[in-house]
Parts: sequence; C-alpha cells; structure tokens
Amino acid sequence: MGIDSQQVRARSPIRHVSLLVGSGGDLSLMSAIFNVPSGLEIGDARLSDWVRVETIEQAVEVAKAVRLKRVVADPAICASHETLIDASGKSVPINPVSTAIERILGRAFVQHSNSSHDATAVQLSQSRTYFVTKRTVDLGVSALALALLAIPVAVIYGIFCLVFGRSTFVQRLEMIGKHGEPFILRYLEFIPKSERGSRQFNVATAINFALGRIHLRLWPALLSVLTGDMSLVGPRTESTEAYARGNQISGGYSQRLLVRPGLVSLARVRFPYSDSVRDLRLALEYDLYYVKHGTPALDFRTLGRASILLAGDALKTVVLSIRVAGRMLDHRLSTMLGNDSPSASRIASVAMPTDRAGVPLDLKPTLVVGAGEGGKTIVKELQNDPGSGLWPVAFVDDDYSLLGARVLDVPVLGNSAAIRAVVDREHIETIVLAIPSASEIDLQRIADIARETGVPTLTMPSIGGILRGDDATRLRVVPTSDLLGRTVVETDVKRCREFLGGKTVLVTGAAGSIGREVVLQALRGEPATIYGLNINESDLYDLQQDLKGKEATTSFVPIVASVTHAARLNRIMRELRPNVVFHAAAYKHVPLMEDFPHEAVQSNIQGAWLMAQAAAAVGVERFVLVSTDKAVRPSSVMGASKRIAELVVKDVAASTGLSACAVRFGNVLGSRGSVIPLFEKQIAAGGPITITDKRMTRYFMTIPEAAGLIIEAGAFGDSGVIYMLEMGDPVSIVDVADRLIRLHGKRPGTDIEIRFTGLRPGEKLFEELSLGFETARETRHPKIRILDEGAAERPPAELMMHRLLKTIQEGTPADIRSLIMKNVEEADGIDVSLLGRETSPRKAIYA
Repeated sequence: MGIDSQQVRARSPIRHVSLLVGSGGDLSLMSAIFNVPSGLEIGDARLSDWVRVETIEQAVEVAKAVRLKRVVADPAICASHETLIDASGKSVPINPVSTAIERILGRAFVQHSNSSHDATAVQLSQSRTYFVTKRTVDLGVSALALALLAIPVAVIYGIFCLVFGRSTFVQRLEMIGKHGEPFILRYLEFIPKSERGSRQFNVATAINFALGRIHLRLWPALLSVLTGDMSLVGPRTESTEAYARGNQISGGYSQRLLVRPGLVSLARVRFPYSDSVRDLRLALEYDLYYVKHGTPALDFRTLGRASILLAGDALKTVVLSIRVAGRMLDHRLSTMLGNDSPSASRIASVAMPTDRAGVPLDLKPTLVVGAGEGGKTIVKELQNDPGSGLWPVAFVDDDYSLLGARVLDVPVLGNSAAIRAVVDREHIETIVLAIPSASEIDLQRIADIARETGVPTLTMPSIGGILRGDDATRLRVVPTSDLLGRTVVETDVKRCREFLGGKTVLVTGAAGSIGREVVLQALRGEPATIYGLNINESDLYDLQQDLKGKEATTSFVPIVASVTHAARLNRIMRELRPNVVFHAAAYKHVPLMEDFPHEAVQSNIQGAWLMAQAAAAVGVERFVLVSTDKAVRPSSVMGASKRIAELVVKDVAASTGLSACAVRFGNVLGSRGSVIPLFEKQIAAGGPITITDKRMTRYFMTIPEAAGLIIEAGAFGDSGVIYMLEMGDPVSIVDVADRLIRLHGKRPGTDIEIRFTGLRPGEKLFEELSLGFETARETRHPKIRILDEGAAERPPAELMMHRLLKTIQEGTPADIRSLIMKNVEEADGIDVSLLGRETSPRKAIYA
C-alpha cells in the first residue's frame, strides 16, 4: 500500500499520530484495544490518533507527513530500526509491542513456569523519594482510618456481646511479607461460644459475611500498615500456604514481594479474581507490573478505584437484602460507579467464577473464535451451564467493528491472527471455533492457527449441520476433515434424490464405515426401502438401532449374510429385486490380507463376481463397486484383489448388459483400517505414534465424501467405467500425525513422540489414482472424473476366477499371492514385483 506524503500534508492537519507497525498477533491485540483498523486509508482529511501500517516503509512515509507521538512495532522491526524521523525532524524511538501492551493492560507479561529460574526479571526503578512519600501516606491514612472506623467496629462488637455473650473478636493469620519474611495479620471475625448450627453461630456467620462484603473485617490489618509489615497499596498479601502454591505456578512468584504487600492491590481493582490457576497467574502479572512501574500516580489511581469498588460493595450489601429489586438496583449502581465500564486496563480481565462459598469452580478459561450469533450462542450456553467445564474469557473476531468491545461482558481482543497472543496472555486452556457460516478454507486456516498454540480446539456444527437438526451448542473436536489440506466435497442432495427416490436399494458391507455412511446418505435420497447386508451381525444391529432414532420415510431392513455364498445371494436378490446395489463389502486391512490371501480372493474378488452376476440375473438398474487407489499398480494382496474385482465386474457388465461402474478413492479419514483411529488410540495412550516411513504420503478423503461419491457415481449412469475423485495433492502422513497431535492440545515430539518403524509387507510409500493407460475426462460434477481404459486385451474374468478358486483350495499362501499378482500383470500389462522399490515420489514405491 503506497502512501503519498504530500497528499497527507495537503489533506490533513499536522497533528500527533501514534503508529502501530507490523501484522503479528500482538499488534492485532493492540489494534483491538484501540479499535485501530488493519491498514491506513488516505481517503479523508484526517488521520486517527492511532494508525496501523504493515511495514516499516509505510511507517517512514507517514512519519514524513505527521508529528509522531509514539511508535510501536513487532520485534523484527524493532531489531532492524530503532527510531523514525517525523515531519518536525524529531527522532521518535520505536518501542517493542510487548512493552506497549504491558503498559496498556497494566500487567507484566510473564512466561510462567514451575522452575525457580524463571526468566521473569524485575528491576526496581523507583526513587527513594517515592518510597518515603509512600510510607508517609501509609502512616497518615492508616492512622486516620483506624480512628474513624474504631467507633462503628466497637458498636458492632458491643451489640454482639450484649446479645450473645463475649466471643472471640480478632483472629490472627501468618502471612508472607516483603522479601518473604512472615508477619502476623489481624482481622475481624466473630466466633461465638456455641456449637455449629446454633442460632448464635448462624447469626455470627451472617455478621462475618456482611463484614467481609464491606471489607470492614480488614480494619485491624491497618495496624500492620502502621508497623511497616504492609502498605496501603502493593502486591496482594498471602498466607504461607497460598504463597507456596503460587511458587508452584510460576518461578517468578517471589519477585512480587520485592516491595511491601498491600491492603489494596492492582490485581484486586483490575478485576475480582478467584483462586483458579489462571486468575492466580493474572494476579501475579498485575503484581509484577506494580513492582516494576509503581508511581504515586498509580497508587492514587489504585486507591481511588478501590474506593469506588468499596462503595459499590457497600451498596451491594444493602440492596441484596431487597432480593430481586436489590439485584436490579445493584446492577445499575455498579454501572453508574464504573465497575463494569470497559477500559484499556480492564479490557482483558475476566475472572473465573466461584460458587456461593467463594470457592473457584474447576473450569477451563476458554477463547471463543467468532463474536457473531454463533459465538453469542456458545457464550450464553457456557455462562449458564458451568457443568460444561468451560468458561469464556475472551473473543477474537475478524470483524474490525467489534474489536475492543465487550460482547456479553466478554472482551473482543483481536482478529484471528491474534489467537496465539491472546492464548498466551489470557492463559487460555480451550479454544472454541464458533463460526458456523465460515467456509471450509477459512475454517481450516483458523483451525491451523489454533492448533499451533497447542491448546485443545473444539468447534460447533456448520450452518448445514444446524439446519439438519444438530444442536448448535454441542461442541466437538475440530473434525478430522481439517487434515485433508483441501475443501471437503459436498454431496449433491438433489441428484441423490433424483437417483434413489422411491427405489429399492441394497448396500453390502452396510455395517462397515463406508457402507454405513452410504446407508445414511442414501436416506436423504428418500428411497422406498434400504436393505443392509453384512456378515457382522453386531455392527448391523447397532446400525439398525441408530436408524430407529432418525425420522425418515424410508424403512431399513438388515440382512445377515455373506457375499461369498452364491446360492444365498441369488435367493436374496430374487426376493428383494433391488433397483440399485452398492457393493462395499470387502476386506481392506493390507497386512492381514498378506497373511490370509485366500480370504482376500473369496471376499474381495469372488464376492464382487457373485454379486455382479446375481444383480445381472434379476435386472438391477445400477451396480456400483467400491474400489480403492491401492488397486493402481498394486503392491499388496488387498490392492491386487480390488483391481481384479474392478475387472471381473466390468467383464460381467460387458457380457450381461448390467449397468455397472467402480468408484476409486484414497484413504478415508476415520474409517476402520485408516491411520486416524490408530493415531487416536496412540495419542490417548500417551504415544508414541508409529509411522512406517517419514516419506510416506497418501490421498485422503472423509467418510461422507466417499459415500457421496459412491452415490453420485451411481447417478451418472455410465457403464463399464471407473470413477475417481479429484483429491488434490497427496498428504504427508507425518503432517497428518502432527496436526492430529495438535488437535488434541499436545506438542509433537515433546508430549507425543513420533516413531518410524519401517514399511510392512505390501505397503507403498506413495499411492496413485490411475494407471498409465487410463485417461481422465470430466463429468457433470467438478470434482469427479471418469477413467477410460481403452480397448485393452485381457483374460476373461471367468478364466481368472477359475484359476484363483482352484489355487485357494489347493495352494499355499505364497502360491495364492503369486497368482493374484500374476493376474494383475497379465490384465494391465505391467511388471508388479512385491520386492521391487522405487525412489521417485512420482512413481509407486513398493515394499
């Protein structure tokens, strides 16, 4: 973005301008606080006080045109440039953004650790005059307060003693003071000489609660200010137990007591913190800021703010007795007193909630991405239901009109680029993506940023999911579709309905991950009946029970049967006479099929052959075979068996007139046998994740994509062809593991080890989607291609089947493996060797 300095001079008065230079997350956080747009537009006659530019070159051009008040930049710019010369010739230093944010928020940014060698360093720069003045004010104010409050305290104590008899009045507690030295803190607490649950005890408890609400119970603590153990304003004073707990949270905890602790602390007036870990960390940051930057002005501001809060608490104590009316009045008075007004110092301060006894709830501070309707819905749900375990403390949103505002009392701290900065500074433990209207590309971009933080990331359903009846507030882990590295291909529901509407559909392998999704998506096409055939009766029963809870006009009928029994299949097909058959039944685990090749022949090859013949015999309108990219130049028994299945179905179609096709796609995320469920289990067990080779890549698709492709391929109507999804670039398995680890909020190599084990029998390093002699042409769907094989001479399917069936009855596993590969070599005219290896990623690499 070029800037014409002459134009700025001509159209803008010479005025002071503060510059933000850079585009990082910290700069986005500052932009949010001051509501600064992401760039500079020279379109009107004035410049705002704060201006955001992206590069130092733009900053120089602005500096030539205006007087600069301050310049704040990211670390790279600070390292390469120390000053700018403005229009008046004045040299203005460039300050780091971290220092600027510290000044703005009134908090020191601390890299918390449990080590006593924490990098946090505090340099006391206050003068002796400041400390003398501070001590003088402490003595004068505390003596005056003791005198003024002595009479009301004495009256309260006298009334209590007259009614209930003399009781314990002043309690003592050992606290940690300056330089870690202990001292005794005194406070008011009535403890009657009666048993718990008695009238005296209950009245005393109510009085103690009221004294705490108006902070009068700390009146004797003014004696500690007089003796020099405390100050009126300083870091929070804590008991020995709390001090020990704080040192476990951060190694820099002891540095907050380089000065005297105070009755009033910066942390107390910034926000009412609880004892949750996050709030203790925030309180430490406020305390360290006070230690580093304490001034008389800051002390007086803190005391003034404390007076307003004390007055508000006193009013609250009165109005709460009026119950509902009191609560309404309290809210209005608090607003009038400024307790809830947003400011730069309070913008990022949202405390964790406590129960009625003041005990902090065990909730995770949560960042909500998206402050629109989706974000509001999530925040309301989380605020109303602490049982979720999450508590919203900040928003980020790419709508610049929302930056710096508070939505449902939760601050909007930046855009999506600021996610890491907000996570670090607000000690976020969970991120929720509440942008249901976002595109897949935007959602993936933001999810990638969130994953880089190492914080667990959840998401709400998309707009489409909500319209289909999903609960908008039902959060789930960011879907594994984010591992694809491309946009998910959506199913054309209208085409599906035109294809399946009112028909009878049979799905084999219906209880498997692919077959199950085919059944679910076929329901959207509103067929008359869906029959689900599977040999696994347990999973088939589970599918049947799941479908009972769905509202659909289509009936689902389960059938327990094997696709390898010809007589049983023929009888089923004659009885059902389906219009459409989706054949998904197959064995797909590569290493197991290497050990049991006869099962691969029976299920994958013979099963496909028998199903195609039975379908042709009863006049099925459309037969769709589910295949795999492992069928291309197969290095495994499983892949070779699926390639032969493609060929035998095509042969049956050619000889009988059956309208049949095959659908070929890559690995399916989350399906049985894919790497994702294995990686999930390994992560849950604490690692390691095992990968055969760091060079391994795969084409990936989601289960819904695979099922949708199968149904849409059936709708096209081409016979004797193979359909292929345009799947983008292959994805590195190492990258998949890395992203999945980060999705679980862990760090690859640190929390979860990635270990390489070497290729297993039958595995490839790289997969292909088509053979050299296959040419791809477009279909009506922009992401689906048809593979034409040409008029190749191949052995008849019946001859291949007879040879294979004879071998599995008489031959050894080695004989079966050899014959399967030989059949593929004869059919495709390629040299397939289980022992050969390639090194180029453009070719198949065989184990």
